Amino acid sequence: MAISNTQASKINKMNRASQDVSLGSLVQTMQTDIENIEGIGLTELSETVTYTQFTDGGAAVGTFVTSMVIPAGATVLYSAIKAITGFAGDTSAVMVIGDGSDVDRYNTGTPSVFTTAANGVSAGAPSGVVYHTAEKTVKLTVTTATDFTAVSAGSVTVSVYYLA
Repeated sequence: MAISNTQASKINKMNRASQDVSLGSLVQTMQTDIENIEGIGLTELSETVTYTQFTDGGAAVGTFVTSMVIPAGATVLYSAIKAITGFAGDTSAVMVIGDGSDVDRYNTGTPSVFTTAANGVSAGAPSGVVYHTAEKTVKLTVTTATDFTAVSAGSVTVSVYYLA
C-alpha cells in the first residue's frame, strides 16, 4: 500500500520533531556531563620543555624542575609525554617524571624520548604515592646512553592529571 504525499509529509514532520527533541535532550545530557566532570576537580598541568632547559648532571642524566605544582590534597591519576621531538645526539634517551624526592613518582617504566613521536608516548601509571599530603613540584629526568652533553636536540610536552 502506497502512502500519499500528504501522509509522507506528515511522517517527515513527525520524524524531524522527534529528532529535534532527541538532539535537545542529547545537548542537555552532554552539558550536564561536562558540569559533572568539572565538578570533580580534574586538573591538567602541562609544560613544554626543550633540551637546553635541562641541567646536565655531569654524566648521562639531565634534570629539569618544571613550573607544574601539584597541591596538597591532590590525587595524581596519570601523566603523559606528548609532542616529542627526539632527544638526539646520543644513542638513546628515556624520561621519568618525579617530584624531586621520588624520581619516578608520576610514571612507570622509562619511556623513550629519543625518537620523535608527534602523538607522544605512554608514561604509564604513577609508581609512587598518588595522594599528596604536601605540595610537590614536578621534576623531569632524562637519561641518555653516555653523557647528557651529547644531546643536541629535543623537546617534550609533559602533562600531569590530578583530582583536587
